[in-house]
Amino acid sequence: MPAWPPKSSFEPPRYPNAWLCVSTAIAPAYRDAVAFVLRSLERYVGFEDSLSPTTGLECADGQRRVHHVQPVTGLPNPARDHYHDLHIRFYFSHLPPRNAHRAVVALGGPSHTCWQLPASVHYEPEPESAGHPYVDECPICGVVSPYDLPGDRCEKCHDPLGLELLFYGTVGARSSGARTASPWAAWPAWR
Repeated sequence: MPAWPPKSSFEPPRYPNAWLCVSTAIAPAYRDAVAFVLRSLERYVGFEDSLSPTTGLECADGQRRVHHVQPVTGLPNPARDHYHDLHIRFYFSHLPPRNAHRAVVALGGPSHTCWQLPASVHYEPEPESAGHPYVDECPICGVVSPYDLPGDRCEKCHDPLGLELLFYGTVGARSSGARTASPWAAWPAWR
């Protein structure tokens, strides 16, 4: 795997947690790789550009979400019942000026030249929820989550849940070993 670009390549608040690589054989130019990733995430995962006006870009070039996923009801305070969002921010313009957007990747065979597309993904209560971004008593994304560790809750809980859902289609099963029903079961893009 290539060396990751330094944190100074990105504006605050954080370093991307999902690095998407697209072969130059699929996308001859970086802009083609960006278009390929956006189309694929929209078509196959169901991401859409429908964010709440209160959701900021946080120095990203763009963002998308899969909205209204996995409802949680029956909490002690019914006003805190909520749906979740799978949320992704893209940092596509940060690497090309530093000439850090191309990498050589070898995965058990010949090397491939790829475009690196940094992103940040997380799974949390939807922004329209009164408890956004933290509903501590939520059995999925709250302090009872298997990923809830000391430190920043977004980085220690919401980010791993988002990565797990994006790459494995489960929420919480990776850390607990439990076989849970996928929240995608009712999502049209995943049928």
